[in-house]
Amino acid sequence: MADRLSPPLPVTLQGFAPWAAERVWYVPLGSPPRWCRVGQQYALYNPLNGATHFLQESAYETVQALVQQPMTMTALMACLGLDEAREEAEAQVVQSGLLRLLWELDNLGIIAPLPC
Repeated sequence: MADRLSPPLPVTLQGFAPWAAERVWYVPLGSPPRWCRVGQQYALYNPLNGATHFLQESAYETVQALVQQPMTMTALMACLGLDEAREEAEAQVVQSGLLRLLWELDNLGIIAPLPC
């Protein structure tokens, strides 16, 4: 949850992208999240809003990394092994995919930026 001193969150993915890359992300759920594997997905209960979310493995790995420690997008890419040498076009696709995932997790209330 953002505090009163934080800037308002961008509503669209396009507005989120430049803003998100500069932030440090964390999991505000308190204790480690409770997960349950259901087929190819992971069910996550969010005690902050009482919702259960079904996430793909990439989202699970991202949240687990942020549970360990808050990170910038660059640090998160390195932690997840997404920063390996790639051609420019492929690197942009990977970065865009992570930005979209951060946006979705933020909108669900699973992750949040640390206050400025």
